[in-house]
Amino acid sequence: TLRNVPGVLSSINNVLAATELNIVSQNLATNEQVGVLIIDLARDVDDAQAEELRAAIAAPDTSLRTRIV
Repeated sequence: TLRNVPGVLSSINNVLAATELNIVSQNLATNEQVGVLIIDLARDVDDAQAEELRAAIAAPDTSLRTRIV
C-alpha cells in the first residue's frame, strides 16, 4: 500500500531497475489518497534479496505497507 502522490511508481521501478530485475507486469489501483501496487518479476529472488527489495521499497515515507510473496 502506498500514498497516491506523484513519483511513487517511478521510485519503486527505479529500485527494481537498480537490481536488474525485469518487471513482467504491474497492476496499480488507487483512490485519491492511497494505492495498491502488485508487481510480477521475470525471475525468482532468494530470501535475502527479497528482504533487501522489501526494505528498499518500504523505505520512502510514501510506502505504507510492503509485502513480498
